Amino acid sequence: MRALLLLVGVLILLALFRIQDPAPATTIEPTPAAPNAAGAGWGRPCPAVHYPRSVKSVLTRNQTAYLSSLYFHGGLRWLQGRYFKLWGHINRTGDPAALGVIESVRTYVARNFGTDFVILNDFYSYKAINVTMFPLRHQDGNFWMTDSHGCRGFNLWVLLDHHGYNTAFSVLPLHANPDLYRGLDLFMNASAQRRIWSLRLKGLTKAGVLAEERTPLRIGDALVVRQPEIHATDKEKLKKLDGQWPWRLAIGFKLVTQGLIVDECAKSTLRTDPMYRAIGADPLLPSWKKGAQLESPFDYLEQYRRARGEAAPAAGPQMSE
Repeated sequence: MRALLLLVGVLILLALFRIQDPAPATTIEPTPAAPNAAGAGWGRPCPAVHYPRSVKSVLTRNQTAYLSSLYFHGGLRWLQGRYFKLWGHINRTGDPAALGVIESVRTYVARNFGTDFVILNDFYSYKAINVTMFPLRHQDGNFWMTDSHGCRGFNLWVLLDHHGYNTAFSVLPLHANPDLYRGLDLFMNASAQRRIWSLRLKGLTKAGVLAEERTPLRIGDALVVRQPEIHATDKEKLKKLDGQWPWRLAIGFKLVTQGLIVDECAKSTLRTDPMYRAIGADPLLPSWKKGAQLESPFDYLEQYRRARGEAAPAAGPQMSE
């Protein structure tokens, strides 16, 4: 009996202190790396990060002076909305000089960036004391609106005129801000990316480690805003220069790759613009609806006037180079 009790005790001790197989190791997903020099987000390269920071002589001095005059003296400054002011002017008047500007932009883009881009919109950008148009940091969601965007979109932001203020707005480049862009899939739409980088922005700003670029430009030169770049046009505080407030005027053109619309960009400021809505609602003009082929409203100007029974505009003065 004593031997039996001893055997039972030994079995109990072995049960209590038996050596177990080690638990399977927990799989830890690696932290996504920051986009590298090639702009890779989750292994997919973003060609836009290779674009130059600025380009020269997109428009001539005559063209920049004319666009400035249209804004300050031709009433475009006071039109409702932020976008399509130049398009609306051409649509109303058939202005050949303004049409020449659009042709210059098309030609420049085709020669230097490729032939599969659409001019989605134009937008004047005026910065002066007490004038703010786009003050919040953001990405331009419309770059991601087509199925074939390929992370290749960009803005051409052309300096038209200025007084003591020839620097472009604040851009946060990828290579200089790894903690801001780390792990972002640059092919995701802007809303999805913002949910990630917006949480980091406040802390990085407070820590003083954001690296901003404000590029000096000559009149007629253009800042190139690359598709994934976070930027803001009106964050800089102005100081008087020789007793006068500085100001600058530019015009931007948004270049998006051709393709089928897969994202209507519901949260984009462009979506709420009255001219954008008017164009989208007109059956004679391109649709902004999902599933439609993305087309530029600038490509429809001549046929749109013909469809309305309007004569082609008379040839106006040609602006010299």
